[in-house]
Amino acid sequence: MHFGPSRAIGPLGLIAFVLLVSVSNAATYYVATTGNDSHSGSASTPWRTLQKAANAAKAGDVVLVANGTYVGFQITADGTSTAPIVFRANGGNVIINARNATTPDNINIEGGNYVTVEGFIVNDAPRVGIRAVTATGVVIRDNVISRSGLDGILTGYTPQVQIIDNVASGSLQEHGIYVSNSSAANDNPVVRGNECFDNNQNGMQFNGDCYAGGDGVISGAVIEGNTIYHNNWKGFSLISLQNSTICNNLVYENGLSAGAGGIHFADQPGCSKPSSNNAVVNNTVHEPRIACIRMSNGSTGNTIFNNLLVGRSLAYTIADEVGGNYIDVASNLKLTSVAGLFASSGGGDYRLQPTSPGIDDAVLAYRGVTAPTTDHEGTPRPQGPESDIGAFEHAPATAVGDAPHARVTLEQNAPNPFGASTRIAVRVPSGGEARVVLDVFDVRGRRVRNLLQDRVVSGSLDVVWDGHDDQGRSAPSGVYFCRLTTPEGVMTRRMTLVR
Repeated sequence: MHFGPSRAIGPLGLIAFVLLVSVSNAATYYVATTGNDSHSGSASTPWRTLQKAANAAKAGDVVLVANGTYVGFQITADGTSTAPIVFRANGGNVIINARNATTPDNINIEGGNYVTVEGFIVNDAPRVGIRAVTATGVVIRDNVISRSGLDGILTGYTPQVQIIDNVASGSLQEHGIYVSNSSAANDNPVVRGNECFDNNQNGMQFNGDCYAGGDGVISGAVIEGNTIYHNNWKGFSLISLQNSTICNNLVYENGLSAGAGGIHFADQPGCSKPSSNNAVVNNTVHEPRIACIRMSNGSTGNTIFNNLLVGRSLAYTIADEVGGNYIDVASNLKLTSVAGLFASSGGGDYRLQPTSPGIDDAVLAYRGVTAPTTDHEGTPRPQGPESDIGAFEHAPATAVGDAPHARVTLEQNAPNPFGASTRIAVRVPSGGEARVVLDVFDVRGRRVRNLLQDRVVSGSLDVVWDGHDDQGRSAPSGVYFCRLTTPEGVMTRRMTLVR
């Protein structure tokens, strides 16, 4: 029998072949409260426990978890950069409210590289809600973590970790999000779009921690677009963080019982690895108790520009205790009052008023560091002749904001975050009227509740959302978007429901 000439597979071809086989063999598994671990894990015969899925998952596999309440899991298996292992909530009410069988954490990724965890509600962990240690390429996304015994999210020795669009609140001992320890010269964590509030210590902490081994420095971090508020200590505690970017963050009203700064750069005592050579640009910080930005313990070489800072005094806007930092006098706007600045700082809406100082006053770059080209909500900069100072670019049209030239305004809901209910205000200028539709959507873009349908509004209208969907069911904790549609465009506001 003739098979034609034989051809050897070279090293690159063999790698490609192995990757192809690995991806083609990837499976989708299902977990449901109606399942059984003796089943096959298919859509029609799901498993009952997350641990069963964690024990079975291999590179490229996806685990879809149906609505319901579950015990946590530990995973030690590896995905790859092109074929991660993915655990995904397959619904808006997938709750993990008990620890896994091995560690006192609800979700524990230990030594498992390239694992993604997304869309879960993680409550009441004895230690950490979602923990990832000694792992590379972990993605923690779109989760809501509440009332953890220690930290909401904790990572250690986790280069290339991505912590994106999570809500972490009410940690009983420490922080909402804690990125710790370094075993690589370039850690490169991405921490973007998270919301951290009501935590016992800091909203977020980064700490290279030389006493834990490794190089003791977290480097190459991108910390952007986060909202940090109402934490007992600091907003951001940045210890032994170097060559990183902190931009487009909203930080306000922290230091409820202690703390040093809304954004605080420091060194672990005795480590001689201060937080240096970082870029701090286009943040909005309002701290009535503690310093807005503080550098201490030898933290030098930090470049600070385009920040909007409101402190109890001008000395508390930027506190450079060591010198040697590069602080642009012209583009950092330092104030002692919120009057005339923000849409509704009392309601957590720190978008700029049309007459706010700092509009069109930002610089494009300073000392070779380039300012971000979008704002906290993804709006392109600039919208006017020049970019604006602070985290928000004043613009009628935004990805999560107002429609262009709309006569109608949608105010930020209050209270926010909220538990039982929240008030949403629609405003029409005196003498005008507009036909509007008002809906609530979840983070996956699914409509949860219609609050107004094709209604003509004249003047002012307050609408209350009671946290229920169109079928009268309680919506789970998480981030939601209130969207107002008018003939002139769409306006959107972000809301956080915490039960």
